[in-house]
Amino acid sequence: MNKKIKIGAAKTKMVWTLGAASRSVVMIEKLLEAGMNIARFNFSEGSHAHHQETIINLRTAIGNTGILCAVIEDILF
Repeated sequence: MNKKIKIGAAKTKMVWTLGAASRSVVMIEKLLEAGMNIARFNFSEGSHAHHQETIINLRTAIGNTGILCAVIEDILF
């Protein structure tokens, strides 16, 4: 959990939408290690509690791997 955060901007951005099959800490860690540097949340589906849990899992995975990741929130008006 105390890994040093890896600094450096990737020239290519890889965006993944985190959903039911990709929201566990283990899966998010795999996605980060595979190159994900932007996590997309689709707020037109799921509850606030569901998304909050996924965000907590993302933060945990970032801490475990030391790989930074931006967040895009896709909302519908």
